[in-house]
Amino acid sequence: MRKSHKIDLFGYKASVYEEMRGKLASLMGGLLPDGAMTIPVSAACGDNVVERSPHTGWYGGPTLFECMEGLKMSDSLSGGPLRLPVQGLYKNGDGGQVIVAGRVESGTLQAGQAIQFAVSGETGNVKKVLSAWGDGRAAKVGDNIGIVCDWQLNSVDRGDVCCAREAVAIPKSEVEAHTILLEPVSGPVIAECATAWTECEIIRHADTEIGEVGEVMLRFKTPMVVERGRSSLSRLALKQRGKIIGVAVVTT
Repeated sequence: MRKSHKIDLFGYKASVYEEMRGKLASLMGGLLPDGAMTIPVSAACGDNVVERSPHTGWYGGPTLFECMEGLKMSDSLSGGPLRLPVQGLYKNGDGGQVIVAGRVESGTLQAGQAIQFAVSGETGNVKKVLSAWGDGRAAKVGDNIGIVCDWQLNSVDRGDVCCAREAVAIPKSEVEAHTILLEPVSGPVIAECATAWTECEIIRHADTEIGEVGEVMLRFKTPMVVERGRSSLSRLALKQRGKIIGVAVVTT
């Protein structure tokens, strides 16, 4: 889905719409699937946003709202391996049990499941899943939950990633990534991925202009769980002195 915005500034001309649609198709190449719509809209005037515009009788496609209503959510993350970055550990007053809090980024999690934490390597079974719904169903992608393990946690901490024991993520010391830097880099850089962070070195494969996509290697001071895919574990924020100076998407 693409939208050709501010169509009112061009007098709602079909010729301008067709020209812009052609330029967008050329610019984006094969990034969009077959049948992707280009919708002429004016947010300021409400044209083709929720209701069809009387000014674009030459356009026979859906409105922006209709197109969004027809979008289907992909379940590819639900079918992937369990990945739950640890946000924190908390003790409650009920016998002092430790609750591991986090958000399910891929896969599912339920009581009785065998798990292992990366980077710490601790392993065992899930004793209980704590959630707002409280009906015992498996936690799925997007759920914020707490889990109680059947062993005493020793080294699990924020930044670890809870995985299914049969598909444990491998912490990496370096990765290839597509990166956009927003300003020149000078000195150490902090890489943040999900709830983990570490100092890293940016090794460029070629000179890249600020604001352009470049291919780099990120070399971490401390191994982190980062992996190629569609979850948050494939995306990193690069910071200096607390300020975001770039972003990266893992490619290997």
